[in-house]
Amino acid sequence: MCEFAKHYCRQNPDIFADEDSAYVLGFSVIMLNTDAHSSQVRNRMTKPQFVRNNRGINNGEDLPQDLLESVYDDIVNKEIKTGTEFDDLAESELMNWLQQGTVFKKYAYGRVSRDPYHQCRLWIRTTHLCWCNLQARGRRERTVPLDEIEEVIVGASTEVFRRNVVDTHPSEGALCFSLVFGGRTLDLQASTPDETTIWTRYFIQVVERTQLEAHARRIALRAQPREDFFEIASAVWEDEILPDWEDERSKKRTILLWWEGVPSALRGKVWRRAIGDPMGLGAASFASHCAATTGEDQAMAVRSVAHELQRIGSVSLELNLFTSQQSPMQLSLLKLVAATRSYARSCQRELPANVSFLAAMLLLYLDESDAFVCLANMLSLHHLGWRHNQLQWRLEAADHLLQRELPDLAQKFLDYDVPLSDILPTWMGSMLTSTLPLDLTARVWDCYLRDGEFFLWRAMLELMRLLTPAALEATTAAELRHVFEHARHSASVSEKSLFHSIGSNEAAMHEWLKDFSQKLPLPSAERVGTCFDMWTNCSLCEEAQDHRAEGEDMSAREDDEAASELEGAPGTALTSAEGSERQGRRSLRDVNEMWHGIPCSHAFT
Repeated sequence: MCEFAKHYCRQNPDIFADEDSAYVLGFSVIMLNTDAHSSQVRNRMTKPQFVRNNRGINNGEDLPQDLLESVYDDIVNKEIKTGTEFDDLAESELMNWLQQGTVFKKYAYGRVSRDPYHQCRLWIRTTHLCWCNLQARGRRERTVPLDEIEEVIVGASTEVFRRNVVDTHPSEGALCFSLVFGGRTLDLQASTPDETTIWTRYFIQVVERTQLEAHARRIALRAQPREDFFEIASAVWEDEILPDWEDERSKKRTILLWWEGVPSALRGKVWRRAIGDPMGLGAASFASHCAATTGEDQAMAVRSVAHELQRIGSVSLELNLFTSQQSPMQLSLLKLVAATRSYARSCQRELPANVSFLAAMLLLYLDESDAFVCLANMLSLHHLGWRHNQLQWRLEAADHLLQRELPDLAQKFLDYDVPLSDILPTWMGSMLTSTLPLDLTARVWDCYLRDGEFFLWRAMLELMRLLTPAALEATTAAELRHVFEHARHSASVSEKSLFHSIGSNEAAMHEWLKDFSQKLPLPSAERVGTCFDMWTNCSLCEEAQDHRAEGEDMSAREDDEAASELEGAPGTALTSAEGSERQGRRSLRDVNEMWHGIPCSHAFT
């Protein structure tokens, strides 16, 4: 599209003010083409809407209305169709072949069994992918719209193939591929390499076209004046999405609007729903924990704010809102942090570092009660409450990621003896509130609540990429640390530059999943459930839980055998007091093991 815009402007120098205008209109045309001719669209775009959507795209000016109306008429009257090139197969022959279908081995998610797969026929019908189990009695047909396929994974690399111990050797793995959609994978193995090649190439083109159309919608939205965009977006959020949150949150329109940032007036409502209350605390919990706070809780809150916020607040006027003694927001912050410590103490947990940053960010958009519920749930269930082994796991993965993506910066850290542990824990623990401007941080939080912890890693990596030129100029370790502690003062860091960098490097992000040993497909807002703690989706975590379960089973058997021996031995009958004491010791041990066996996402520290 960039090359097309450049070439078009060279050939037609008097139509657009610059190449960006042609680029934006090009994507707007793609969006219109989908809107006008897709069977999935019910409420089609009208000509006045198309003209209005493209206001101000010509370097701030409007394009001639007759030009836009002519473009609209041309696209509506004749659909733009992209050709599909498959070596010796013509498009019509290819489609006939795809419609007839192919028989694959389809693997199931369950544990390894005698028959881990069944014969499955796969075929295309207009805009849908269809398949059926050939070994089932009824051979019930299943379908999914093609535009719901999110990803094509070539090779035997998904969790389903791993569970079924499918050979990854080129002779076997090369015949395998998986389609990701709707929170699950369709895991298939073809009979020949040609079948695998044709089907995967077709599905990859389907996914690319869907992504192109989604990108076109994003471009068209950004082309609108921001005031108009947020006015329209606010109405959609308030009137359509929020009233029907559970059904609307995973729809493509919501995902798209979410990426652009939630309107600030509605951000509190969206955050409250996105975080939810899985811990079941309820609105009254804040008052009860405020009443339970001790003098030590309040003193700790003062120390936490002084140590964390005031240190940054001295160079950030924005955070003076919470550090100035004359500000009512400081009283709310101290009250919230003290109540959160009371809650942590009731759970026999220590409050993690950087909680003041999280509390301050929530108070900008939520009242004290809702902020408490959100903060307590985030500390309990998100990555924010990691244990030491989780921290080490993240740092090791980050080190691999940095060496591959930003080798010069990784070497700089080594040369000046600045470990990632000096930077990343604070960035992660504060969700970048400690280093970014608050308005930019708010949009990062928006997307974090949409995509989970993985987005936070994307944002941190791109932030490091933007800061690399300044970091490479640092001449001392202190200067190097300062660059990353105060990114808000860098001229290279802005909302536009950060999110442009995140979007530009989106294609490479799937490689990062290997660094974090993530099971595919990664949970997201579009699939059921967002992964706020990547450790819980890590294959290492699953292995640790399996080993722990095996150890618990073995220990329980040993206890039962010992008890049986005691009961059966002459003269060893237990008195009721001795039995109670033994049972008490065993219960305490079981509780202790259960506590240490809780998934790490449920632990504060």
